[in-house]
Amino acid sequence: MSDNPDIIHPRGRSFGAYWMCLPKRDFLPDRDQIDLAQLKEILPSFVILQYESPSMIRFRLAGTDEVKRYGFEVTGRNYLDFVPDERKAEALQTFETMLRHPCGSRNLIETVTSSGRIVINEAIGYPMRGSDGRADQLIFQSNDIEGKLEPYQRRDVVAQHRRLRERRFIDIGAGLPSLTV
Repeated sequence: MSDNPDIIHPRGRSFGAYWMCLPKRDFLPDRDQIDLAQLKEILPSFVILQYESPSMIRFRLAGTDEVKRYGFEVTGRNYLDFVPDERKAEALQTFETMLRHPCGSRNLIETVTSSGRIVINEAIGYPMRGSDGRADQLIFQSNDIEGKLEPYQRRDVVAQHRRLRERRFIDIGAGLPSLTV
C-alpha cells in the first residue's frame, strides 16, 4: 500500500472521473443517468447501496468481484450485517453524511477474511438519487490494495469489515462536511 493517502487506485480514479461528468441535480445524478456498461472493465467491482433506515443499508446491486469477495450473493442483504457492532454508528454516519451534505468518500477498510487474513480495501463512493428522485442511494467502486485475494484463495472470503483505517470525504461541489470521522 502506498504511504501517500492521497493516491487513489487507478480504477477508483476512473470511476470518480466518470461520476463527476454525469448530469446532476443539486449535486447528485439520478441512478438512471449512470451507465455502468461504460465502465465495463471495472463493472464487477461495484456495489449500489440503498439507505432505507438507520438499521438497513441494503445492497441493491453487487458486481461479480464483490460477490466472490463475500463468497455469496449479497444483493438484498444488509451492509451493516458485515460491520462490527462497535463500528455501525460510524458507518451509518458516513452514509448519512454522504447523502445529506452531499459528498463522496474514500475509505480504507481493514477486512478480516474467513481464514483470519487481513485485506485492506479501498472503496470510493458517491451519492445518487433513486428512481423516485430521493437521495437515498450510494454507489461504491472497490479495490483490494493490500493482502489481495488471489484466484486460488477464493474460498477465503470477507467475514467482517473490522475497522476503518482512513476516511476522506470528497468535495463534489457542495464543499466538505465539517465533521471528521
